[in-house]
Amino acid sequence: MSDEGWWRIERVDRPRAGLFALSVSRPGAREAWLIAVGRPRARPDWAIVAERPRGQAADPEVRALRQRLEGARALERRDAHGRLSIRLSREDQAWLIVDGGRLVVDTIALGMTGELVDDVADARARERGLTFVAEHERALVEDARRVARASVAKARSRLQRRVEAIAGDLAAASDAERTAERVRPFVAAAARARRGATSIEALDYSSGEPVTVTLALSSDRSAREQLDAVFARAKRLRAGATVAEARRGEAAAALSALAEVEARLTTASTHVEVDAALATIERWLSRSARGSRGSIAMPPRALPRGVREYIAASGERILVGRDAASNDALTVRVARPGDLWLHARGVSGSHVVVPRWCAAGGGASETLVDAATLAAHFSDARGDAVVDVAYADRRHVKKAKGAAPGAVTLLAERVLSVRLEPARVARLLG
Repeated sequence: MSDEGWWRIERVDRPRAGLFALSVSRPGAREAWLIAVGRPRARPDWAIVAERPRGQAADPEVRALRQRLEGARALERRDAHGRLSIRLSREDQAWLIVDGGRLVVDTIALGMTGELVDDVADARARERGLTFVAEHERALVEDARRVARASVAKARSRLQRRVEAIAGDLAAASDAERTAERVRPFVAAAARARRGATSIEALDYSSGEPVTVTLALSSDRSAREQLDAVFARAKRLRAGATVAEARRGEAAAALSALAEVEARLTTASTHVEVDAALATIERWLSRSARGSRGSIAMPPRALPRGVREYIAASGERILVGRDAASNDALTVRVARPGDLWLHARGVSGSHVVVPRWCAAGGGASETLVDAATLAAHFSDARGDAVVDVAYADRRHVKKAKGAAPGAVTLLAERVLSVRLEPARVARLLG
């Protein structure tokens, strides 16, 4: 049997998602067979072109097909009832079968018939080759555009919820500031008030004339303690407002980028352009630590037993102790100056560390919120709607000699009041 009637498979490629190319040759002729499988087409389809289109690099599936197919001879093609198959000759005979979204090589025990079928090079398939590729590309674009628009809509919804939550935090900070200003005239009276007093009086000069005003108190704490709590809360929320403003700016920039992405999705003519448009918003929503820190990023350190690792929305690592022993190991052995250290304020809970966050100049504000959320979740205050979380550079966290495991002293700290958002907790734990 001569080689003149056989097509030899020289190369297997996947130029596009769902599109395979078999580069074939025989004496005096070369061409490429294109086979479309799975979505976006409902049934297998194929065409013949003079040269294979360029595209994606080989993945494990393509490399496996190359091992099975390259060098084989195509003896017969069948295209009927929505099923495409090519009978091959190599060491054993085999069928190359389109099965759903895959190409499958199925070895079978059949004798060599010697029949040569030239239908593989049928004129109809040859004539529509270029049109076939264009139609397949258009189908891929529409499929990718539909998926991308769904992702954009989901991202917009998430960002809008974040903006609303931030607005609530800023409103709470503003209310706390106004409350602090309202009780400020009562500072002197609070210092003189007896314990158990239910109200105190003071003179208010804000109108230009002295006006006697009254402040209601709770009898279970002294007046001084109650005013100090008001001022402390205003101070905490004032500090948190700085973070909230940064988060609001990031969210507004991401929403603006979303509008640009939607415009690019409308004009995109290839699925590569669609993927590039979607990658733009993904960079806003999930900034990697490498992208924001440059040369400051450090290789991961080996984690002691009991220390768990989570990933922030920015891609940064968040390390969390499980108990007193692992808290000690995390803070003393793993954390270094320049790392962010967090702990729920006034209650027992896990130590939390974000490597190199402080050294990078503060990093992404969403990373701070993610880390504070974990510190609140893994604490005795996890049932509260809002939890105060202390945070500092690790250089300001000291372990006293002889102190109990997990017991540390903060030489300088800031406090963030974090709302435990179920969606954020689920993302971090997932």
